[in-house]
Amino acid sequence: MRLLCGTPRGGKTGALLAEYAAALQAAWAEGRTGACLWLTPNRLSRAAVQSDLAREIGGPLLEPGVRTFENLTDELLSDGRLWHALDAAQGAPSREPAGGEGRRYRVLSGVSRRRVLRAVIDAEAAAGRLSHFARIAGAGGFLTLLERQVRAWKYAEVWPDDPTLQSGGAARRDLVRLYAAYQDRLQNPPDGGPPLFDAEGRVWVARNLLCGAGAALGSDGSGNGRRLDLLVADGFTSFTATQRDLLAALAASANAAVIALPLEQGSGMSAKPRPGVPYRPDLFEPVWRTVDELSDPLAEQGGESIYQWHAPRRPDDALGHLAAWLFDESAEPAPRRTVAKGVTLYAAGRIEDEARATVAAVKGLLMRGEPAERVVVTARDVGTYAEEFFRLCDAGGVPVDADRPLPLAGRPAVRALLAPWRVEASGWGLRGLLGVLRDPSFGFPADAATATARVLRFANVGEDRRTALKAVRTFAPAAEGEEPKPPDRDAPPEADRRLTAAAVEALNAALEPTRTATDPAGWVARLRTLIETLGFNPAAAELPREPWEDDAADLDAALRWLSEAAAEHAADADPNHQADDGLLSLGEFLHWADELLAAARVPGPPAAAGGVAFVDAETARTAGCDHLFLLGLGEGQFPRPPNPADPAPPRSGEEADDPAALADANARAEMLLFYGVVTRPTKSLTLSWTTRDEKGRERFAGPFVEAVRDLFAPDTFPEPKTASLSPIPALDRALTAADARALAVSELRTGGQAGPLARLLVTPGEAPAARCVLGAATMLSARSRTKGPTAFDGRLSTRSQVHWAKRRPVGYQFSASELETFAANPFRYFLDRVLRVERPDPPGLREDRMNRGTAMHAALSRAYRRALEQSEDAPTVELLQEEIAALKPRSRSLARWHDGLWETERALLAAWSEAFPTQAAAYAGTFAAGWAEGPTVHRLEAAFGRRTPEEEDDTEDLSQRPPAARFPNDPGGVPVTGRIDRLDFGFVTLESGETVPAYNIVDYKTGSSVPKFTAERVAAGASLQLALYAVAARRCGLTPPDAEPHMLVYWGVKTEGPRNGISRGGKKCVAELLPTLEEDLDAVVPLLAGAIRSGVFPICPEKGETQTFSDHARVGRAAEVRAVAERLEKWPPPWRTGPVVGDEDE
Repeated sequence: MRLLCGTPRGGKTGALLAEYAAALQAAWAEGRTGACLWLTPNRLSRAAVQSDLAREIGGPLLEPGVRTFENLTDELLSDGRLWHALDAAQGAPSREPAGGEGRRYRVLSGVSRRRVLRAVIDAEAAAGRLSHFARIAGAGGFLTLLERQVRAWKYAEVWPDDPTLQSGGAARRDLVRLYAAYQDRLQNPPDGGPPLFDAEGRVWVARNLLCGAGAALGSDGSGNGRRLDLLVADGFTSFTATQRDLLAALAASANAAVIALPLEQGSGMSAKPRPGVPYRPDLFEPVWRTVDELSDPLAEQGGESIYQWHAPRRPDDALGHLAAWLFDESAEPAPRRTVAKGVTLYAAGRIEDEARATVAAVKGLLMRGEPAERVVVTARDVGTYAEEFFRLCDAGGVPVDADRPLPLAGRPAVRALLAPWRVEASGWGLRGLLGVLRDPSFGFPADAATATARVLRFANVGEDRRTALKAVRTFAPAAEGEEPKPPDRDAPPEADRRLTAAAVEALNAALEPTRTATDPAGWVARLRTLIETLGFNPAAAELPREPWEDDAADLDAALRWLSEAAAEHAADADPNHQADDGLLSLGEFLHWADELLAAARVPGPPAAAGGVAFVDAETARTAGCDHLFLLGLGEGQFPRPPNPADPAPPRSGEEADDPAALADANARAEMLLFYGVVTRPTKSLTLSWTTRDEKGRERFAGPFVEAVRDLFAPDTFPEPKTASLSPIPALDRALTAADARALAVSELRTGGQAGPLARLLVTPGEAPAARCVLGAATMLSARSRTKGPTAFDGRLSTRSQVHWAKRRPVGYQFSASELETFAANPFRYFLDRVLRVERPDPPGLREDRMNRGTAMHAALSRAYRRALEQSEDAPTVELLQEEIAALKPRSRSLARWHDGLWETERALLAAWSEAFPTQAAAYAGTFAAGWAEGPTVHRLEAAFGRRTPEEEDDTEDLSQRPPAARFPNDPGGVPVTGRIDRLDFGFVTLESGETVPAYNIVDYKTGSSVPKFTAERVAAGASLQLALYAVAARRCGLTPPDAEPHMLVYWGVKTEGPRNGISRGGKKCVAELLPTLEEDLDAVVPLLAGAIRSGVFPICPEKGETQTFSDHARVGRAAEVRAVAERLEKWPPPWRTGPVVGDEDE
């Protein structure tokens, strides 16, 4: 065996290519193929060797024999001659088929490995043999952790009884115990079949097959067998024990064997430093270990290792200087170059910035004509950068030659298929339920989700299937031939209820089978039935998809994986996460399926042949390239610190017990890896790192970056660049559609450059986004640069004004609350009353303050009527509480917690009622001053005009109602409707001694505070209710024609009791303000009604209103209007004569 040694990029591979090409051509000349074998570490290096061989030979390749160890394993296991030779060597009759899979061994897929590991975890946990991990044994994350550690242990060929695994705490003991149980299950499957081998175990089978049958095959006279003319292994720094055995077996049947290793002459640990010569024993110490591992067994068998040193050929540039002197340990410092052309250092703020800068630089290389296949991007942990890197490359049009398998569990079709079952398992949560009904894949009507949301929100139903079904059935329209159900107040339209009933009942029927347990095979069959029952078709979703995406293939793959796992489950006698009866519930099956599908992969975006290579550092170490970008060189990233819990132990027991030795071994391995990576490019090397870690803490460049700096003069590298914190990328860094949109907006704001926006408009697929940007710019221009209200801040178009005029015609009866809402915030009125935009509260257990207030008003009205019938001035506590106890909820009770909530509300009202007699006595004492007689209750729930939406009952004969009050009081005045809670009548004595009839207006309030108003607020239209009622009571004939209003009373039922509603110094009597109030109302009500009919609803910029209606301010930001309100005549409107004056202003 010949060891060809030389530094990386020193020309070893080139020399071997010439020798290998000559051997290939000689064999082809004799008509032989398969006579040469070249072993290389990975797919990338294999492609490079084949390409170089083709150039060396100068023509097409006929079976060049370039393999990775994985390729070699597949080839050996499928070679029938080896299996026949093994039978012959063991003295057994030859069996058919010739292959060994299924007959001598069975292969364990990645999904099956997770199933077996889950079975092992459950068995050990059930037996109480886990201590440290007992509490998380059922978690999917722990399964992934165990799978990763078992894979690393098996790759290093460390067995459960290895001494290096016997030390450690409870966590290590649990893991080793599970590893031992896993290995036992593979060797002794519960079904009694042949042993199981996972991905690592397949290599062992190939090794045993080759060692057991190779010699016999080569000497049985049946031709050349596995005899090789030349065996080459290049690109490795170390080998596992199994790989060394394979090399030894192949070398024994080869005429010549050459193994190339990255070594430097004079770098052994016993070598002495020499002046002017690099001295790097620590750097190459791991490779010397590999030399010993290869040479010692060969010497024991009488063989010999021949060392052949290859003199390096390095260019005299920065990259050559780096390869010659990096990690030099000489006493004298390494020579420093003053020019670092080809070497770049870059610091970025975050991972996203680092990936963006890298992709932008790569794109720049490609635009300058550099071939993409000669560019490599790598990192110690490529997973950290993969998602962002691929996203930016796809957006920027950079081809990437990398396999991107995607997890099957995350594919849209698979997620959608399992969504109904997840809704069932979660108890029919509203969000999940609406998501299923909204998904076009299931074929529900387009409006089913919206209708269901209305019905269930009206019923106040939350996370409960039985209550949801009861609500749907309760409010469902009567079927044909059934007696119509009595209508429920404010119930959703019949069309919504009918649509909801059909959709929810269909889904419930489809989910009915999931409410009984079965085995995994039964669950898979039910899944197929669900597809047929609901007509599941993921293509109907019409989501934006890439050409490579195939929903049908994803769905078939998921069902195939689950079916295979279910079949293996059935053949496995050991219970696998199942109940005592051997069956799985729905929740258990979903957990079982999630764990299995998490390991399954489907093809992602296809690798672009000849594209940029994005690989990990181990692969990049063997890649031939012109330009290399190495990311993630911050502290703690590269070199990666040693982890005491790392599953792969050091190679000797001494190091395992010595943390310092473990750290030294890790440092040497990381140094060698870094050196192998940075010496690959021939034209440029870019090293980058982030200045902030994932938690935002400052991060500095790692020691390897400093080692590179030390090889050059202090001022050779400028201060490392750092990424800007601005979200607006530079023009040469705009890679994604989001970047283009940000640039377009920035240009529109700062200089009016339309280029980025124009590019968006003509870019395929980006026109909708460009129109959104243009629409936003148009809206901002209208709001901030155009005089008066525009279409973007409440002005209806001419066509819309015509439709609006039909809803608010002349003669339309306005309510006081409608006028107040418009006066306070016209834009809120626009959203509520014109557009009818709802802000639905989530269903569930919560208080309903509106229902509470309505109930209290009804109870007070009924209690007063009964008290008056009994000749009492006010109801007693007992009478009031009787009426409260008799109250009915606004909607039908659907669940016990609905009843409980209503009982709580009634108990609260009953508690409030205890203070009412005291409040009534205070009213009789305080507000009776100056009254010669009374005041006594004259009318309760005194309504005038049409019935308002706020009224709860419709028992009153509408024909007996007085007509609406008009403002001004003439036939052409604006009609206003309303209902006064209570009107008290009596006689007051004036200062002149005259006694005149008078009345009080009483309005009950159940909130925490009682409002007040001033004449100024009435004139501004902000506080109209009590003033309107005071004037309307006389104009509508609710009081004697000669009666005058005396007091306007807000009655705080909760705590405050009766309070004078007027806030104007010492003028407590409304009679003194009546002329002013009537004049103000006659003026402002027509103004408000005319403004409403005009179709202009400006945004109110006043801070108090913005805070009060903050939910509506999200679409009409007051701050934007406040800055330009006066200059652009956005505010105040014509009917607002000045600022609204409140109590705090006085």
